[in-house]
Amino acid sequence: IDFYNSAPRYTKRIEIEFKGQVFAISDNYVAMVDGQQVQVPYIKTYTNGDRIEIVNNGQLEINLYNKGRSPSVRARGDNAGFYINAYLWLHGSCADETNGLCGNFNGWSGDDTTNGDEF
Repeated sequence: IDFYNSAPRYTKRIEIEFKGQVFAISDNYVAMVDGQQVQVPYIKTYTNGDRIEIVNNGQLEINLYNKGRSPSVRARGDNAGFYINAYLWLHGSCADETNGLCGNFNGWSGDDTTNGDEF
């Protein structure tokens, strides 16, 4: 638990894997796609209308819009020097379709992890 009575959320990088590609943001305002640094804003629109974007609105943010959700996933990293303060928002229909350091969004906290060893 941190000073704000929330789970710790400091990390070096946030990644979203979508359609075989890895989109990431990390400390020092670095944005990457498949391990290669990209210029921000980065916007990729797929032929079916899905879209992923990496933007800097004072903090780096990855927004994923798919299946008509607005957005499906939003990941934000407040730059804090050697790490980022990570925030993640998921559309309710994403439940039970995710994996990550703090759990899998299936509604049962008993199978969430605190150390990420499973990933």
